[in-house]
Formats: sequence, structure tokens, C-alpha cells
Amino acid sequence: MWLRFFLGRILNRVTRDLSQMDIQLPEILYDTVTISLRLIGTVIIVISANYYILVPTGIACIVFYLARWYYVKTIRDVKRLEAICKHEHGLLSAEFENPARFYLFS
Repeated sequence: MWLRFFLGRILNRVTRDLSQMDIQLPEILYDTVTISLRLIGTVIIVISANYYILVPTGIACIVFYLARWYYVKTIRDVKRLEAICKHEHGLLSAEFENPARFYLFS
């Protein structure tokens, strides 16, 4: 009985995630393509008007790329730490509730 309930929860979670992905992915892709094309068009028009803007634009692109890289790295570390804390908390609470059960499943 417990296994059936557990598998049902996993199946519901996966199907919910997939349906959210099916709904959100086209919108996000459309927004990404639209914003990217507008940005590229704006940069091309500004550079065609003044070539000296090319240097600060290149520097800004590098700075934004490095900031994004640092942000993604930090977020991954934070999510990893959060998952470890949740997992350890779950093990500790299970051990305090019923130590025999904890040793049985470890």
C-alpha cells in the first residue's frame, strides 16, 4: 500500500512538472528570441551610428556574462546546500521518531 501511494505521488509530480514545462517553455522561448533579436537590432543600429560605442558594448557584454556565470554558480551551490540540509533534517527527524526504522533503511 505504501509503495503504491509513494509511486503515485512521484507520478503526479512528474506529470505536473511536464505539463508546466509544456505550458511555459513556448512562452519563455518566444520571450528569449524576441528580446535577443531586439537587443541585437538595437546594438547594430547604435554601432552603425557611432563606431566608438563598440568598445563599451563589448566590455558590457563581458561583464554581464561574468556576472551571469557567477550568479549561476552561486545559485547551484545554494540549491545544493538547501537539498543537503533538507535531506539531513529528514534523516535526523526519522532517527528521533523511531531509531530502529532509521537503522533498518540505512
